[in-house]
Amino acid sequence: MQKIKYLPVLFFAMMAISANTPRFGATYTEDELLQEFRQKLKLAAEDEKICNDLYAKAGTIQHPKPLLKGYIGAVTIARSKHVSLFDKLSTFKKGAAILEEAVTAAPNETELRLLRLTLQHNLPGFLGYKDHIADDKEFILANFSNTPPALQGKIADYVNTSGRFTDQEKQRLRV
Repeated sequence: MQKIKYLPVLFFAMMAISANTPRFGATYTEDELLQEFRQKLKLAAEDEKICNDLYAKAGTIQHPKPLLKGYIGAVTIARSKHVSLFDKLSTFKKGAAILEEAVTAAPNETELRLLRLTLQHNLPGFLGYKDHIADDKEFILANFSNTPPALQGKIADYVNTSGRFTDQEKQRLRV
């Protein structure tokens, strides 16, 4: 009878844990995850729950395509803001390595280049992750007209609001 007394406690503990993790046995398509990552990445840096949720979902994909892999790297970088002080640098380095692997696998993917550029522009300089800013800017400017309209809109928004592009560079995009 003593064991039954703890059964409700165990049940509620399991419910609390499952509320903060992806559904048991959940499968997500890469497209579903990619859309969710695109929508929530900016929030992940500020909201630990959103970040952890995205990070957990990222673990459900075994061999992601380069674009999703890049977003997984970006979420891992965002996660570095929410981990303990001792884990911050290693988590950041892990995320940066994942993102770099993705860009290496798909160097002509404009969205990956934009993702890396925005991260490198916005991360603190002491992290030393600024090596590709000029290359990514040039790639994005050179390939702007060949990108899908939705991505062109994101690029144009970033170019106009980031303060990181010169008037000459903006003129190249005609934004």
